[in-house]
Amino acid sequence: MELDGLYVVTFGGVTGSRANGGVVVLKGRGFFGGDSSYYYVGDYDASNVPLVIGRGRIVKHSAAAPNVFGDSAPEFEIILRGRLGSGGVIRGTMSRAVNPNVALPFVLELKERLP
Repeated sequence: MELDGLYVVTFGGVTGSRANGGVVVLKGRGFFGGDSSYYYVGDYDASNVPLVIGRGRIVKHSAAAPNVFGDSAPEFEIILRGRLGSGGVIRGTMSRAVNPNVALPFVLELKERLP
């Protein structure tokens, strides 16, 4: 299944609220995007749709705010596990690679297909 597109992403924070958001582009088997404090790059596998799994690197580019895990780490790796639903929405959880037991929710909403 083709997932290439521009998505709006929202994250749940460690307090349980929707903490942050940004944009993500899925292209081929890779993703990249960012928000006002971090950028994201990585890859994903959708060969078992509706399951979508991935791994990425989150890098701080602005000292403005902590990340959704509640700290100010300059860089960290994440593991993503999601499920594609109707309307191009992917819902799932992300965790740090070094601490997979702390998983925070994310939602990717498809806004535009890529040309």
